[in-house]
Amino acid sequence: MFVEFITNPAAVTLAQQVKLDCVVYAYRVMSITKLVRRAMSTKISKKKSTIAKSADVEMADATQPGPSMQSLTSDKAVSATS
Repeated sequence: MFVEFITNPAAVTLAQQVKLDCVVYAYRVMSITKLVRRAMSTKISKKKSTIAKSADVEMADATQPGPSMQSLTSDKAVSATS
């Protein structure tokens, strides 16, 4: 018994169409990848900016003049002896 392979013309047409569209698919994947990278880069830079601003605010709060730990402890020691 001999089995003959018959090529499906619809499959051949579809294969040719996919081969032609392959370049378009590749460019679409590249553009999506670029957009994702750009979005992540923007998000990271905004996050860094926010962190830097909050660190500046905290540093400014920490360096404001006011009672130091040394003066507070010596005041307590003086008042304890009185």
